[in-house]
Amino acid sequence: MNPIFGGVSTGGAGGEAFLGQQTPTVSANGGSGGAVSGNIITLTDAQLQGAAGANGGSVNGATTSLGGGGAAGHGGGSVFGGVSTGGAGGYSYGSASGYAEGGAGGDITGNTLTLTNVQLQGAAGGDGGSVFGSTLSAGGGGAAGHGGGSVFGGVSTGAAGGNGAAGYDGGSVFGGISTGGTGGSANTYSQTHGILSANGGNGGAASNNSIRIAGTSSLTGDIYGGVSQGGQAGAVSISIGSTTTTTPGQAGRGGLTQNNTVTLIGDQIAIAGALYGGLSVNGDGLVNLDPTFTSYYQGNTLTLQGYRGTVTNIQHFENYNWVLPTDVVNKDSLIHITGSQAVQLDNTKHSVALQSGGNQLNGGDVITLIDKATGSPTLTTPNVKQGHFLVYDTTLTVVNDELVLTIASKQSTGSTTPAAVRINPTSKAFLEGRLAALAQINQGADLISDSAIGAARASLGTGNSNLFALIDGGKSRYDTGSHIKLRNVGFVMGAAQAFTLRSQSTMMVGAFVEHGNGHYDSYNSFDNYGDVHGDGRVRYTGGGALFHMNVAGTGMGPAASAPSIQDDDGLYLKAAVRAGQAKTRFDSDLIDPQGNRGQYDSKANYFSAMAGVGYALRLDAKQKLDVYGRYTWSRLGSDSVELGKDHLDFGTTNSSRVRIGTRYSYAVTPQVTPYVGLAYEREFSGNAKGTAYNLSINSPTLKGNTGIAELGVSMTPLADKQNLTMNVGLQGYVGDRQGGAANLRVRYAF
Repeated sequence: MNPIFGGVSTGGAGGEAFLGQQTPTVSANGGSGGAVSGNIITLTDAQLQGAAGANGGSVNGATTSLGGGGAAGHGGGSVFGGVSTGGAGGYSYGSASGYAEGGAGGDITGNTLTLTNVQLQGAAGGDGGSVFGSTLSAGGGGAAGHGGGSVFGGVSTGAAGGNGAAGYDGGSVFGGISTGGTGGSANTYSQTHGILSANGGNGGAASNNSIRIAGTSSLTGDIYGGVSQGGQAGAVSISIGSTTTTTPGQAGRGGLTQNNTVTLIGDQIAIAGALYGGLSVNGDGLVNLDPTFTSYYQGNTLTLQGYRGTVTNIQHFENYNWVLPTDVVNKDSLIHITGSQAVQLDNTKHSVALQSGGNQLNGGDVITLIDKATGSPTLTTPNVKQGHFLVYDTTLTVVNDELVLTIASKQSTGSTTPAAVRINPTSKAFLEGRLAALAQINQGADLISDSAIGAARASLGTGNSNLFALIDGGKSRYDTGSHIKLRNVGFVMGAAQAFTLRSQSTMMVGAFVEHGNGHYDSYNSFDNYGDVHGDGRVRYTGGGALFHMNVAGTGMGPAASAPSIQDDDGLYLKAAVRAGQAKTRFDSDLIDPQGNRGQYDSKANYFSAMAGVGYALRLDAKQKLDVYGRYTWSRLGSDSVELGKDHLDFGTTNSSRVRIGTRYSYAVTPQVTPYVGLAYEREFSGNAKGTAYNLSINSPTLKGNTGIAELGVSMTPLADKQNLTMNVGLQGYVGDRQGGAANLRVRYAF
């Protein structure tokens, strides 16, 4: 397989720069490598077999060799996001200032590598071209190529001014490599010379690169989030007569290798080498250290999702994200270190989680994360999560040279097994969607009680049967232990039939279909777990029957000669039953350790029944006072949903409410009747129930007391069309249902 390049930029080799006396400046610098950034490489089901790269061209003479050697080829069977190589520096010789510096490596940033089911077999890269003469050798050797069978997010190599930098082994994965060129040879024959420089080039930044490896993959080399290597120092020579004094230049410095991310997913990844978050090496071979993670290796992150494996070492990661395998058990060991050096964990930060749907752990269980470690790591997640619903109390320490996670024990009452796992408090947020559905079903019941029965009576006029329709809309806030904001629209359409009984009582029965559509937001705040915002949509569709009866002989005014269902004087009874199906969609900002968002779709049947009694008192031709009481029961059936690999069971949710109240109305004109009202409501139940992993979730509830004040106006906007009625109302709530609601109700009697 030939190498695959996202882009290639190569500078030519420098030669010899030689000028006579009084020449102000002589320069034979190597060219700089360009930036290689933003490349994306994705390999799936691929095998890369490395092949050796060709050697760079050399400069060889019998006695004298001056100039720059060529850069070597990179090994075959490799994939490069981009390659930028500067040409080699040469040899400067003059009477004043002389420069033979290695070129700087370019920045390698923001590259993304994703490998799934990939096998990398390494091979050697070519040697850089040399400069050799038996009497005089001066000039730049080319940089060596990197080993074949590798994957690079990007490579930028500054030109050498002297012998080139060594390449890295094949079969490796690099987020990026930036290498400074080696300094060359700067010479002068003047005692009054100026600046002489033969410094190695600095390595560029190799930061913000991302590597993700999954599936059945094998690598014969190492994994580097980024590598920045300074060039070796060249030489400065001063020749006066027969005396020559030679001093080395300065070695190039390795650059920053920060905020790189390496992610290993699954337990089928074989890595023969080590894991590096970054590697910054100076031209003299000295590896730059950053024990507090404030410079060279700051922010490098290793994510291990269900990973088990063997590596020679792990270096230069500040952050470790552990998601333990699904089959993890007590006394398990996840990472085996084969090298002689222990993994240094001082000043490192670790988050730990368990995969949803996997094994549950018990109190006292211990898991060895790394079997050869030293230092004092920090556990950033003492409350270790498993999926969305489970939480463990844990500690993370280095014990007997091993990094060990210990599950805390909490003895349950009446149990001989130490209980470690408990329900995640944020699980409560998932039940808010069910409570929003119950609240909307209750509002549908109120629509039937407060308006639909009245609309059915009004539709009858002087006849005994007719059709009616009603639309209602509003918004409310419910205190549920947190709170829910619900905006909804309801629609009812039905037919009614009136009867006059022998007792002169009038009775109406009717049937209807109903539909409600609403949107809601839920808000929760949890100590030590932060805030959770949920939102979604609730819909219900169903039908039912309604009933109203005016009891004859109970009014305080004179009895009507022809009783009507529309009479408003005396005792009345009313009732309704409903049934249908409710659908709920819930979404939240909760995300489990495996990246599964906290969202679901639920579907359940609902049932509702209402029975009420009231007394309508005609104060005069324009004024009416209505005193009423009613009981409403609603039920939302059970359901089960999946969130990622978590299973959530919803129990049956019931509402049991009593409302008593009064309403006063005054007919300003035959078309306009304002009204005011006061009511008290008690919710006796209203708990949303749920379980996960056989553990009960803390229930949000509608239970409590609510005071209701209402103000509105009923209008017949068209004097010649009495069958069209509009009602604009405002309701204020204090207690467990708080805030206010506004609604517009339009009814039409056919």
